[in-house]
Amino acid sequence: MRGRGHLDLFDLHQSRQVLLVSKAALATAILRLLQLLLLGSDSSVPTKAAASAIRNLAANHNAAQLSIAKAGAITPLINLLTHSDQGVQAQAAAALGNLAGDSSENHFDKQMMIAQAGAVPPLVQLLERASPELREAGASALRMLATNNADNQVAVAHAGAIRPLVRLLYDEMASVREEAAAALGNLVFYNDETNAGNQAAIAEAGALPRLGALLQDKAAAVAETAAGALRNLAAQNAANQDSVCQSDALRSLVGLLKESREPKAQVEAAGAIHNLAAGNTRCQGKIVEAGGLQPLVSLLKEEAPRMREVAAGALWALARDNPELQKAIDRSGNIYAEHLPKRHPKN
Repeated sequence: MRGRGHLDLFDLHQSRQVLLVSKAALATAILRLLQLLLLGSDSSVPTKAAASAIRNLAANHNAAQLSIAKAGAITPLINLLTHSDQGVQAQAAAALGNLAGDSSENHFDKQMMIAQAGAVPPLVQLLERASPELREAGASALRMLATNNADNQVAVAHAGAIRPLVRLLYDEMASVREEAAAALGNLVFYNDETNAGNQAAIAEAGALPRLGALLQDKAAAVAETAAGALRNLAAQNAANQDSVCQSDALRSLVGLLKESREPKAQVEAAGAIHNLAAGNTRCQGKIVEAGGLQPLVSLLKEEAPRMREVAAGALWALARDNPELQKAIDRSGNIYAEHLPKRHPKN
């Protein structure tokens, strides 16, 4: 029987759970995996297994991510993005995405290490490969590199990723459509600020109508992610707000509010309506015409705090500087007054 400090590389390859092992065992395993990546083999099996193990080790595990990066695994993983075996390429891309992806204070540094080592161009190339596994892995890794990182958002756009990502919104595989929509959404938003240049480029590439159509995708996760992407693309962008509000996408967003059985989809739809309404009286009127008012009021009765929060935020955006809508919301009843703009008596 093995001791608790022993770490088997095969177990790493098979497991997707955080492993409870000592730091010494973890460091030893990472070095052994790195040796496999560097040495190569006549067979792609050990290389693929090593990349897969690194992928699994790095998933939501900040200490492992830092150890892997410090051990020098980033450049070998990038080199594997052009390996002759597509399975190796996919595992390397997924490993790089996991190395970049968490919410810790080291998140930005790891993203920058990967991008500055040259990962972005080969990841963009994966978007146009024949294998859906590679397309998905490339989009996913780019999504993680762009998350709340303005520098990488610019780098990914400059590397030519936007149009291939928009084309992937039409992919036959739902998982690819989902990752493409998520990546596009992450290319335009960081720390409550918008990337107006990427918003315009993505709209120019034709993403808005297709994202609107994906709101009715049979795969619930795709519809939810499309709503999130539209939310980000509409943020503080009058041109994108108007484009969405003048299309069928608006009624589809209202449909998600009314009919979706997925709370996350309703949250994303309410967030999109919030950003469409914010500071745009034209969209405010269109949202009311599309029937968006009553389902938002209804969501205020939900038990989930997040649901109530986003619904109240959307209603606030609708009513701000719009006395007529404030009256309409009041008539709908069941509205928390503290979430709406303060009314000042006329002098």
